[in-house]
This record gives sequence, structure tokens and C-alpha cells, in this order.
Amino acid sequence: MPVHAQSVLILKFLLMDDGKRLTQLIPPAGLSDSSGCLGPIISPLCWIWNLLWWMPLDDVIFRAMLHALIPVILFAIYSWNLKRGSMSGKPKLTYFNGRGRMESIRWLLAAAGVEFEEDFLETREQYLKLIQDGHLLFDQVPLVEIDGMKMVQTKAILSYIAGKHNLYGKGLKERAL
Repeated sequence: MPVHAQSVLILKFLLMDDGKRLTQLIPPAGLSDSSGCLGPIISPLCWIWNLLWWMPLDDVIFRAMLHALIPVILFAIYSWNLKRGSMSGKPKLTYFNGRGRMESIRWLLAAAGVEFEEDFLETREQYLKLIQDGHLLFDQVPLVEIDGMKMVQTKAILSYIAGKHNLYGKGLKERAL
């Protein structure tokens, strides 16, 4: 069942208890409504916005509905990002043509079984262009583009990759080894 259909069912279940609340459901995702909310991702957010106008803030049903809808909305946004490719694909590593600080990142990605692309900086102009474009936060490489983010600082990159691929260890002892 699509995520937006689940949202509609949750709305029906929560709102049909009290007939004085709502006489007509807000359109399901993908259909336009009077507020101009379109698409499978925007519509659930517009539902919440529209609900704020007709439900008192202290209403128990309102709070229950928000608790039910928030995970559905987050899952829909996450799924949409995966389909767009912003949270998937090969990480892109940018560094000089050599080992240096990027080598431990390469090892960790290899241990996780992740394929990656490498972009070697061969001239000073390439490095200065990255700085001018604002891609290097501390004017340092390595730079890793992963999950729609541009990350610098070797330890931060290693921490993110290890956490993402469950390579951290369960306890302090495992993390230290």
C-alpha cells in the first residue's frame, strides 16, 4: 500500500470518531486541493497545516494524528530522496593523487564493500576553485561527497561512514579495538 494511502486511512480512522470535526477528508497525496498542495511529499505536510486551522491545539485527536502521521511523512520524504538519488549512489572522494589522509577513508569504504569514485586534484587551480566555490569548509581536503553532503575532516568522514555501515562496534571496548 502506498505511503499516501496509509496516511488517508489513518486520517479516516482518527477523524471518524467525532462527526462534528471533519465532513470531508483533505485530498490524498498527488491530488490538488484549494491550498495548492501537490505531490506525494508535499500533501501530507499540507494536511498538517490545514488541520491547524480547524482543530484546537489541545485536542487529543489532533495530537494522536500528528504522532501517527509524522513517521509516515518522514518515511515518504526518505523514500522520495532515495528515488531522486540524493541519498544513494557512489561516494565521490576528492584528494591529491596519493595516499595521505584519504587512505584511511578508502580502507573503510572498501571494508564496508562500498564502491566509490575518485577525483584527483592535479593542479593548484582545481584546489583553489573548490575553496572559492565554498566546498571546503576549512580550506582542507579530503573532501567526500556522500548522501547529498560534502564532508571534510578525516575523523568526521570516518565516523559518518562507520556509523552508516555499522562498523563502529557495540561497546566502548569494540570501538577502541
